[in-house]
Amino acid sequence: MVVDGFQSAVALIALLSRAFVFTTSEPIICARASDHCSFRVAYGPGLTHRQLRTLLSSMPSVILGADMESGDAR
Repeated sequence: MVVDGFQSAVALIALLSRAFVFTTSEPIICARASDHCSFRVAYGPGLTHRQLRTLLSSMPSVILGADMESGDAR
C-alpha cells in the first residue's frame, strides 16, 4: 500500500490492526522525493482481497499499488 505521509501510514496500520484485518506488516518505507510511504500487510482468511481493496480505496490518503489492483496482494 502507498499512503500520503508517514503519519497516515501509522494511522492506517493502527486502524487495520484494531479491525483485525491483517496478521503482519512489513516496515514502513518513505520515499525521499515525495511524501508517499509504503508498506505491505498480510491479511487473514476472514477478509477477501476484494473486501480489503474496497475498504482501502475508500480512504483518500491511500493509493492502491499495482498488486492490489491486479489481485496479487497476498
